[in-house]
Amino acid sequence: MKVAVLGAGAIGAYVRAALHRAGADVHLVARGPHLAAMRRDGVRVLSPRGDFTARAHATDDPAEIGPVDFVFLGLKAHSYAACGPLIGPLLNDSTAVVAAQNGIPWRYFHRHDPYDGRRVESVDPGGAVSAVLAPERAVGCVVYAATELQGPGVVRHLAARVLGRPVHDTARRGMDQRIRGEAGPLRTGRGPDRGGTEDRQRPLRVRVRPPRGRQLGRIGTDADHDRVRALRGGLQPHALCAGQ
Repeated sequence: MKVAVLGAGAIGAYVRAALHRAGADVHLVARGPHLAAMRRDGVRVLSPRGDFTARAHATDDPAEIGPVDFVFLGLKAHSYAACGPLIGPLLNDSTAVVAAQNGIPWRYFHRHDPYDGRRVESVDPGGAVSAVLAPERAVGCVVYAATELQGPGVVRHLAARVLGRPVHDTARRGMDQRIRGEAGPLRTGRGPDRGGTEDRQRPLRVRVRPPRGRQLGRIGTDADHDRVRALRGGLQPHALCAGQ
């Protein structure tokens, strides 16, 4: 299985390192000091599961990699529409794109009766994202990882349980047989933790919610309990509307 990871942030770098350790043929597209460090020293992962270093191919030129089986998008969702020049050389007719995106994705209504064909304008303005990333290629992935960049080429993995949750729908209902057959490294103990689900909407509903008032209080944003209580009360109706 040949995989390209597009984006060298904390999530992308960790996924690249974990898949490489699990035996996948992994290539990373990055730039700047992170690329220089990864070329020189590989990706160093500091994790409760055990520290390790993964030395895999890293480049700033996707054409150097060529078409792959899977592209893992470690980019921020607002940059998807502009990623065409980067992702284009990585695609062939059967390439699947794993979009590590929390929140409502651009492909949300694709083949989802009775709303098939609708577009969420706020995340796919004018169809700009769909033009670059065809919904038919999409493999949903809700990110639960707690990771951070400690420096160029160094990732601290803070949570040992769940890295991400691939939703094997390929933009349609049901577990996709091709993904179940080819994503072997995701099933090994050395790869990223993952889980699958038949319901591609449920994990999105879980993640699309505003911070609750008590969470705001925990992180020290406001020690005035009355104000926090009022804020929580104001947020609840909006959370209910979003859920509906």
